[in-house]
Amino acid sequence: MKRFVWSLLPLVVIVALPLMLRKPSEKIDLSADQLVIVSPHNEAIRYEFEQGFREYYHRLTGRKVSIDWRATGGTSEIARYVSSAFEANFRDYWINELKRDWNDDVARAFMNRRIKPDDKNYEARKIFLESDIGIGIDLFFGGGQYDLNKQAQAGTLLAIGAADPKSTFYLGDPNGEFYAMLDEESRKRTYPAPEPGKNPALYDELFGGDQPNLVQAMGGETWYDKEDRYYGICFSSFGICVNLDRMEKLGYDVSSGYPLRAWKDLADPRLFRQIGIADPSKSGSINKCFEMIIQRQMQDTYARLKGEGEALDEAVIMDTAWREALSLVKRVGANALYLTLSASKVPMDTAAGQIAAGMCIDFYGRSQADWEEAHVGRRTMTYYTPDAGSSVSVDPVGIFRGSPNPERARLFVRYLLSREGQLLWNRRVGVEGGPRKYGLHRLPVRRDCYSAEDRKLMSAPEADPFGLAGVFTYRGDWTGRYFDLIRTLTRVMVIDCQNELQSSWKAILNAGGPEAVPEAYQEFCRLPFEYAEAPEMAKALASPESATATTRNWAIFFRKSYGRATELARQGKE
Repeated sequence: MKRFVWSLLPLVVIVALPLMLRKPSEKIDLSADQLVIVSPHNEAIRYEFEQGFREYYHRLTGRKVSIDWRATGGTSEIARYVSSAFEANFRDYWINELKRDWNDDVARAFMNRRIKPDDKNYEARKIFLESDIGIGIDLFFGGGQYDLNKQAQAGTLLAIGAADPKSTFYLGDPNGEFYAMLDEESRKRTYPAPEPGKNPALYDELFGGDQPNLVQAMGGETWYDKEDRYYGICFSSFGICVNLDRMEKLGYDVSSGYPLRAWKDLADPRLFRQIGIADPSKSGSINKCFEMIIQRQMQDTYARLKGEGEALDEAVIMDTAWREALSLVKRVGANALYLTLSASKVPMDTAAGQIAAGMCIDFYGRSQADWEEAHVGRRTMTYYTPDAGSSVSVDPVGIFRGSPNPERARLFVRYLLSREGQLLWNRRVGVEGGPRKYGLHRLPVRRDCYSAEDRKLMSAPEADPFGLAGVFTYRGDWTGRYFDLIRTLTRVMVIDCQNELQSSWKAILNAGGPEAVPEAYQEFCRLPFEYAEAPEMAKALASPESATATTRNWAIFFRKSYGRATELARQGKE
């Protein structure tokens, strides 16, 4: 018996120790007003904004609030969950309330923004848009503009009211349950009446004057929805993180602190098996990085071909620009030491020196570099946004259709857009108006948060998102409409076929590089479709059955192409 007990002891320790050491999770206070938010944001952002909103809410209403955070993964996973949940609830309403038969046509129609009123299935769309069907969640907080815009177009997000000075966003709803439960003083604090002939103060702050604090669009990016369904809350740009010690060992000059300044630098043969790559199908920010690589290269190729004076057909130019851009993506992907599902792993491993460089969103790069310097005592990692190589996009917030707590949700958006909420993004920990515990290293969207006095308290006082947006114009008509196509194509081309991709690139490098074996490199660069065929390919990914067949054919194509490139490179070397 003793032997049996002793043999079980290690197992008991293995199971019990993590449970004993785990951090106790914060319990939801059921006596407080509730707010339910789904978000891809990390714990630091959730913590700081929950603490800030609790104070803001109590100050305005005299009541407590508790946030129920739903963390279902990255933005892509959240989007899939939201679509699935809305479909399940609308299906239940359709069958059990309307007593109608559910079929695939109804499922495809009710969230389809492209369906026309004369379509036989438009009635399902009309019923959904006139309903208050929800999913038990108030807000979608975070993620990229692309995904929030898709939600808005699908009809899952409703107008917030921030663009209308007479809406409940500013004035409250005297007939609403939330307004009714407040005392008179709380009503005045929460919904201050506008002065005669003037708009409420917050509306003036956001939209008033010759230079409004909220800018609707810049540099080709949309920063808030004209139809009031989502608002950018903080800025994001995309760039390269490097480990200076490893880069120096590879022969780079690191005296400036930024040895890689352009996306194409990540394709340098010296970086073969030296960089980290995250899966763009799991991370919206990484897919945006890949889109920036494609955008920059397409713009460079387009300008070069236009400048050569030869009267090339526009379609030929765009096909060439597309091919050269995706060839660059292949070379960058072929330099990967590993592939990961987590966008945050790349900067962490860069800081630790496990890889030399990688792509990341700006706040991951900056925060990891600062953390490493604080712990090591010197600058070992840096982040750099490529020169004229990244648009400035936003992480928005939107209120879901059927929100259980719509007035409370509007107050949360009001807090995020207030100067008080905006300052949390980039102020240093512990300074006045800054975060309590975690530096967030994001950039606020309001212009008035970048004064000289504000910059003295910022963790990135040199940051100039408006200037950065002014030097790079994002051509959404080139790649924005193919964001999902790029996500899937990059996954198949770089990740699913990684072994074959890397073998072919290594064979080309061993043979002397692309110039030494042009036939092999030409085969390496081959694509299963031209840019002109992108609309057809995007349509092929719209249904699960078609997407499965299409991606399988792409994988077969790339594996054969990389295999032929490997053979040609080896023959050329001989």
